[in-house]
Amino acid sequence: MSKITDTKISTSEVEHIAKLARIELDEKDKKTFSTQLTEILQYIKKLEEVDTDDVEPTAHVTQLKNIMRHDKAKTCVGQADLIKAAPASQDNCIKVKAVLK
Repeated sequence: MSKITDTKISTSEVEHIAKLARIELDEKDKKTFSTQLTEILQYIKKLEEVDTDDVEPTAHVTQLKNIMRHDKAKTCVGQADLIKAAPASQDNCIKVKAVLK
């Protein structure tokens, strides 16, 4: 992991980030984001001081695992029953309201 050397985010860097994100910021927002991003980087720099040499990498802190069930084939409702249950049908298909005009 690369070390953070410069922890001050200037308003010009905030302007660049805003341009990349395609958002408009006024001067007050630029100063606010500059301060907030600088504080975030300072916190990350502080975290870099923690000795993690003997810590095993992990993706999840609780060590939970996904519990998957086995797929089992089951019988399903036939097409005719589905068409009958639908509020509207046409030419052996379920009729729905248009979603695009």
